[in-house]
Amino acid sequence: MRFINWYFILLIPFVIYLFLIRKKKSALRFSSVKILENGGMKKTIKHRIGKYVTTAALILLVIALARPQLLTGNIPVHEKGIDIA
Repeated sequence: MRFINWYFILLIPFVIYLFLIRKKKSALRFSSVKILENGGMKKTIKHRIGKYVTTAALILLVIALARPQLLTGNIPVHEKGIDIA
């Protein structure tokens, strides 16, 4: 397999880096830390899966931009036609 635009593959580590450092800012501000400890926001599996799906989609998009090509050999093409001069 080869990539026509192979330089797009170099973006994959950047996408992974963005995944690792991405942190959401909280939408609500709490008046004390006790509120957070007692019933604070818990990360559910849905939140984690969403993050992984988004990252996987970005990586697949980068791979698609690189235009992968399978090298299966030459395929002869026989076409009939009339040459117009």
